[in-house]
Amino acid sequence: IDDQGRVVGEGDFDAQAAQAFANLKKVLEAGGSSMKKIVKVNIYLTDMGNFPKIVALRAKHFSKPYPADTIVEVRGLALRELMIEIEAIALVDGEVVD
Repeated sequence: IDDQGRVVGEGDFDAQAAQAFANLKKVLEAGGSSMKKIVKVNIYLTDMGNFPKIVALRAKHFSKPYPADTIVEVRGLALRELMIEIEAIALVDGEVVD
């Protein structure tokens, strides 16, 4: 979902995943954190066929040590057009230890 509340890339997993990661980054930074401080992430997919893409996106957006993760397929998300949802727990103070 973009800044105006519109669904991005209906039917286009890559566009939705890019927006989801961009939204996650924006929310973390607004809260005084960053992608590097994520310790746990839950990723919900409506089609586990996109799992290989998620593996590649994790490598692109997260750094070592990679956060713990749970990736699951769900029947549906808040809106029927959505194909991905990301939920994260991140540090605000302190640093992730290698």
